[in-house]
Amino acid sequence: MLQLSESCEIACFQIKIYVSIFRGGLSNHMFHVTSSTFATPYLLRIHRAAATQVFMESVSFAIFSERGLGPKLYGFFEGGRMEEYLPSRTLTLDDVRNPEYAYLV
Repeated sequence: MLQLSESCEIACFQIKIYVSIFRGGLSNHMFHVTSSTFATPYLLRIHRAAATQVFMESVSFAIFSERGLGPKLYGFFEGGRMEEYLPSRTLTLDDVRNPEYAYLV
């Protein structure tokens, strides 16, 4: 069991975390995460794909992030990652089928 000092316990309970679900994700579950103490919004991504596919995507994502070619990577864990939130909208199945968007994806 994790032991926390009394001062840490008080500080930990003063943080409010807000989570909103993004609807329509085709390959991941995605959540918009904000808190009462940090101005930076985050994107929590939970993968639905096989572990080997997720591993390769995570490696690619980390390289792009490190080189400034995509959102910042704040951390990853088995089954998902926490990344920089970039205001946008989730692609729908109709969007992906649309030739105008399909070549971009």
